[in-house]
Amino acid sequence: MKQLDYIKVKIENIEALNTKYLIEHPTIKNRYKLENISLTKGRKVYGKNIDIYFKNNTVYISTSIPYFINGHNFVEVNSNDARRVFECLSKALGINIFTGKVIDFEVALLFNCNIHFKNLVKTISSVDGLELQKKNTSFVAYGKGNTQLKIYNCYKNLKNKVSKPIFNSILGLYVNILKIELKMMRDKRYTVEQLLEYGIDENISILNDLIENRINYSECNYDGSKFDDILYKALLKANKYTYKNVDEMVLDIIVQKTDKVNHPERIKVSIVKRTKVSHLQRVKVSH
Repeated sequence: MKQLDYIKVKIENIEALNTKYLIEHPTIKNRYKLENISLTKGRKVYGKNIDIYFKNNTVYISTSIPYFINGHNFVEVNSNDARRVFECLSKALGINIFTGKVIDFEVALLFNCNIHFKNLVKTISSVDGLELQKKNTSFVAYGKGNTQLKIYNCYKNLKNKVSKPIFNSILGLYVNILKIELKMMRDKRYTVEQLLEYGIDENISILNDLIENRINYSECNYDGSKFDDILYKALLKANKYTYKNVDEMVLDIIVQKTDKVNHPERIKVSIVKRTKVSHLQRVKVSH
């Protein structure tokens, strides 16, 4: 499943904004939500899932398109879906959003993963060209500069984020659904029209390349209760705090230790060398 998710747009030289459908922010001046207007006949949008700011003849619009349309983000969003959203918003606000500059945006792929996320995340050791930013049992993020790659358990994320009626209405949401997002920040390469015409496809290709060629993983096997084993287990638990590949770090420590004591037969740690494989083929069942 492919998706254009979050987007932030800047539209300049706006003399006036139609405020008929806007709901003023309770504490911040010039900031608005949107009434639940009809996107198509008989279908209302989730107007609370959008932020509109208008000041000094400039409008900023921030929204997650799937949340705006459906109230959740477990749904495919292609360029045609996004176009309908921006046509609706342009009409409601009385401006042409398609000429606006895209500041931030996210594209994503969703998979039914064949292993539990907490086990999958243990195998991810690094992403070429990006640095570890956060890692826990349900979420991992790598980034550098204006680029961020996020991998997380979609089921758990939605269960914590949306209302129970919306969560229960989502079709096909399984416990091991994996979402992989590419977020581009302070980007400014595209107008909204350009993003819809070719930018989404360009960045889905970039995301596929990250998944297939730049995510590195390691598989680790260990047993025993000697110092080496305990050290390795401890380092695995601390992996989210480290930026060096744990296998490499442990191998360095063990080599230094065994050189000193000259008892290589005591090593119980088996390390599978990190290999560059298609992570996409490794974890996905379908998408």
